[in-house]
Amino acid sequence: MSHDLAVWDGDRPLDDLRAGLTYDELYERYLEPEDVVVPPAPRIVAYVEALVSRYPDDVDRSVVRASPPVVEEASGPIVYLLMS
Repeated sequence: MSHDLAVWDGDRPLDDLRAGLTYDELYERYLEPEDVVVPPAPRIVAYVEALVSRYPDDVDRSVVRASPPVVEEASGPIVYLLMS
């Protein structure tokens, strides 16, 4: 089983509709354009580092599967992860 996980730094949306709109906006602004390079926000870096520390990629049953390194999948206040 696998999951796609989007995590962003910011206020918690009031409902699912607003969460979807926030995700769409952040994705279009930070992840979609290939020519835009925005360093990941410190809280996103800390989240990704904690996740990778708990589930290291070199373990056969790793939860986080990403190539290149996971933190490089982050941009600004958002990271999008594939988890299995």
